Amino acid sequence: MENGKIENKKTHWYEWMPNSFVLLFLIIVFMTILTYVIPAGMFDRVEKAGRMVVNPETFHRVDQSPVGLWAMFKSLPQGMVAAAIYIVNILIAGAMMKVLYVSGAIENVLGVSIRKLGVKNDTLVVAVMSIIFVLLGALVGFENSIALVPIAGMVSMAIGGDMMLGALIAVGGIGTGFAVHPFQPATVGTAHAIAELPMFSGAALRGLFMAMAAVIVMFHNLAYLKRIKKDPEKSLSKDIDTEGFSLSKPLEDYHILPMHKIVFGIFVTGILIFVYGAKTYGWFMVEQVTVFIVIAILCGLVAGLSPNKITDTMVQGATVVTGGAIIVGVARAIQVVMEQGRIADSIVYYLSLPLKDVPLIVSGILMTVVHSVINFFIPSGSGQAMATMPIMIPLADIIGMTRQTAVFAFQMGDGIMNLVVPTLGGLLAMLALLRIPFGRWFRVAFPLALKLLVASWIIVVIAVLTHWGPA
Repeated sequence: MENGKIENKKTHWYEWMPNSFVLLFLIIVFMTILTYVIPAGMFDRVEKAGRMVVNPETFHRVDQSPVGLWAMFKSLPQGMVAAAIYIVNILIAGAMMKVLYVSGAIENVLGVSIRKLGVKNDTLVVAVMSIIFVLLGALVGFENSIALVPIAGMVSMAIGGDMMLGALIAVGGIGTGFAVHPFQPATVGTAHAIAELPMFSGAALRGLFMAMAAVIVMFHNLAYLKRIKKDPEKSLSKDIDTEGFSLSKPLEDYHILPMHKIVFGIFVTGILIFVYGAKTYGWFMVEQVTVFIVIAILCGLVAGLSPNKITDTMVQGATVVTGGAIIVGVARAIQVVMEQGRIADSIVYYLSLPLKDVPLIVSGILMTVVHSVINFFIPSGSGQAMATMPIMIPLADIIGMTRQTAVFAFQMGDGIMNLVVPTLGGLLAMLALLRIPFGRWFRVAFPLALKLLVASWIIVVIAVLTHWGPA
């Protein structure tokens, strides 16, 4: 109240959004209702290129299998069991980062780096970091980059930004790089195998779009920085706890000691070892968690922490991200409900039908939209490829669209929407590490996703007009 008048504070629409747990539970309830409404159906599966894919000519109705109230609630623990390795990954990543923070290595390396770049050059820092994280998403991978996310939060706080800017740099960059990488094995590789195209063909046009996407991410992040610098009240994370992310002393007081170099070297070496193992031996989540544990122990010992102190610190770090870890299991429950209700294949089938009766350019654009919608239900890139591409490839042949264009439309619809779907465990894991609620993230990430999707339509139009082939 001011001067006897009641001050009406403007409430933004995203402040009315429920928190992530409530939002996901409402989606689970909605999916449960759909198991009574959507006709249950299934495709037959056949083995192709070592993978089980659907036969597009075999969609058939099956007995309705509606999910009851008990089964709906039971899907929650079932989802947590199914997503167990993702949950463990989040907890151990949080534990490892806490040890690195306590050692002082990360903070001192960042402090010295920012001092050399110049804290006043915040625009340069954000631009460079945005491009770096796009490249990390492309070269290292989505889930593989989870441990690096908190670094962006620390950089953002150091230059006077906020946690949301850190999320835009890290999550926006990693998600975009992973989505548009021209040699993405999970999406492009799987889709090319199903489409019987030369593996990773068409890389030139995909590479052009990746460069476009990196620039879009950079300017989107710079626009947010400019907005919160002009008016700090417009920060979407001003009330979020930043303990462990803010630099604790003036920049001139930071120095990199030999111990810090060793600790930071262990961290970087561990990440590189995992990347090598993932590329060479097919390492994934279990091996990543193992590497995180080893990094935490070795860094703790080098920093002079006792075994008791190392374990206590790891527990503290895991505690901070427990909520985000649990939410990944809740998100997985959505797929459990769809599988039990036998509606996943039906959703894919009915969404593909409108593509047959529109002009080719419109079909290409609509194909990205259809994949964007399907991605909400099947957030796995390779999983969506195996479910949809056996349908989309014959459909592309029928309507006169090249298979390369169909694969690109799938890659964009699947990958770009990964920035905003609340059913993707890796996305929720990254937001959990930065303590960003999904509703607020959606507020800034959805416009970014739209910009990227519209830009991808330019490539779709070029692809249709040039009859883009496999070269």
